[in-house]
Amino acid sequence: MPVDAEKTAPGTAPAVAGRKRTTPSAAVALARSVLLSSPVLGTVLAALTWPLGGIGPTPGLDPSWVAGLYMAAEHGLQAGSEIVFTYGPLGFLGLPNLFDVWLGRIAFLWTGLAQVALCAGLVWSTRRAFGVLVAVPLTFIAVSVPTADPVLIAATVLCAAALFGEWSPRSRLAFAAGIGVLSGLQLLGSLRTGPTLLAMGFATLLGLSDRRRTMPAFFAAAAGAFLFFWFVTGQGVGNLGDYIVNTGEVVGGYSASMVFYTPGPWWENWAIAVSAITVAVFCLAVAWRLEGNMRRLGLVLMVGSVTFLMFKHAVVRESAGSAAVFVSASFGISLALVPYARRLLAVVPVVIFLTFTYIANNDHISQTFDYKTRSSNLRAQLEEMAIPGRAEEGQRLGRESMRDIYGLDPAELALLRSGTVHVAPWEAGVVWAYELDWAPLPVFQQYSAYTEGLDKLNAAKLESATAPDFILWQNTTIYDPNSINYPGTIDARWPAFESPAEMVQMFCRYRAVRWDEEWAILRRTADRCGAPRPLETVEVGNAESVRLPRTRRNEALLVSVDGLAVEGFGDRLRTMLLHAQNRHVIFDDALWNIVGDTAADGLLLRVPRWADYPGKFALSSDSSTVGFELTPGFLTGVDDSTKLTLRFYAIPLRAPATVSR
Repeated sequence: MPVDAEKTAPGTAPAVAGRKRTTPSAAVALARSVLLSSPVLGTVLAALTWPLGGIGPTPGLDPSWVAGLYMAAEHGLQAGSEIVFTYGPLGFLGLPNLFDVWLGRIAFLWTGLAQVALCAGLVWSTRRAFGVLVAVPLTFIAVSVPTADPVLIAATVLCAAALFGEWSPRSRLAFAAGIGVLSGLQLLGSLRTGPTLLAMGFATLLGLSDRRRTMPAFFAAAAGAFLFFWFVTGQGVGNLGDYIVNTGEVVGGYSASMVFYTPGPWWENWAIAVSAITVAVFCLAVAWRLEGNMRRLGLVLMVGSVTFLMFKHAVVRESAGSAAVFVSASFGISLALVPYARRLLAVVPVVIFLTFTYIANNDHISQTFDYKTRSSNLRAQLEEMAIPGRAEEGQRLGRESMRDIYGLDPAELALLRSGTVHVAPWEAGVVWAYELDWAPLPVFQQYSAYTEGLDKLNAAKLESATAPDFILWQNTTIYDPNSINYPGTIDARWPAFESPAEMVQMFCRYRAVRWDEEWAILRRTADRCGAPRPLETVEVGNAESVRLPRTRRNEALLVSVDGLAVEGFGDRLRTMLLHAQNRHVIFDDALWNIVGDTAADGLLLRVPRWADYPGKFALSSDSSTVGFELTPGFLTGVDDSTKLTLRFYAIPLRAPATVSR
């Protein structure tokens, strides 16, 4: 029916029959609700707190293991047998880089989704307690200091909501399947994130009333996702057992062997202790408001799982930086719980974590909260990833820059390109930079072969027919090259004792054909070592030094040490809950860190000068005495009665460690 023109307001369009007219106030309300929604605010905050400073290839210890993960994925190396690290075949996902353009784009997208999920989740939970005007700045502050893992904090928000929410059976089933898929995927990514997500999902579903229905769905989804992505990444049935066993070695040995303490400011230990206590007390207070003991137990176990992982991340390799990360993670965990606490109680953890965040970042606070630089980094990286040709150009420039830094000459490159190459002790990035034929030892960064099983895995590779033709060995010492005659390693460890079984096999089977101050090229040759000859067995006290036994002119001296590994209930409990105490070797008056679990594999003590590697790559300690020390501490069981057993033996040598140039 036509609309009467006289009844239509001047300057307005006629109404359409059957269609509801949207008034200006309704449109404004709709726009406001969208713009102030948690997903939109979370996306904005993700841009303002973007965690990546750069995505270009660079040299160094950490960038080299990132390069290794990308090369392993690109080459389809078998996880658990051909490549073993603290990340699985999808480990590159949280580490965007241009080592591979398309894998880097996938990782960049994953990182963006994780950051948005983290920010949106914290805004959603915090606004329910304090309103949006408070939630936005609190989330910005909490996320500006990077957490150890944003996926876990975002999952904490979701798990808490599942325990407190009165969801429909279908929603709970969808949650179980979703958290299961994420857990299965992450079991192939970060070896700290995957198991923790699995524990969080299990704890949450344990607290729900229909656990008998949701728990099978959770485990089925986790197993299905794990197997799906396992085969998608080119893995096979044959290496599945190796992956489970050897990644278990990596996870299990971390707290015993990667311990390092960097003296920090006064607040460091206080921040870790108070943060842990605050999360624990706040979680218990919130759990008390839940109905049913199983829900309470589920919340405590869920929060305990993620908090314990973050705590271990802070204390195993303790520093001011790791303490600040733990404060940030604890802040995020608390914000996930604030909507379920009484308002006055919810304010307490917020004030505590704001205080420690300020203290931890006081000397660089403008850099920590520099939203302009972070959003600018995001825009530049988006352009590089999205605009055709930009990523390839960034990759090319990164490769050229790395080649300039490494400085291998044409003769060295010609030699290396004539065979397969492993890089010691860790700089795998040089393989990517020069596009060499990579044939890594399974634990491709030597310092990570910190259990007897991992050490022997690397040694077996060097003994096998598939051993690399060359080892490119970098002198990584950070000390005065005029006074220290050895290549360096991490954490003030004695380099010749790093992955000792591997080191002995390298010493016996590889000879130097080219070398300078920075690089040595070792070529695989016939085994130059004979059968070991037992010398003497000595029982000594803790930190007691003994004189090295005599050997023949053509023999190297080794020692196998019993008693340095983590042993006994108390020491194992301490290592599991906190970390092990350091182990040391004492040469004359010098003290160095060593890995206790591999000390029984045979440590290379002395090498005749004619048979040792040249210059800064020599392995001999040149010491007349040796001693080993277990650092005393709570639950270690170390006291004046502690004894160590030293078994000395000699290995005959048939040829020098060098080949004429």
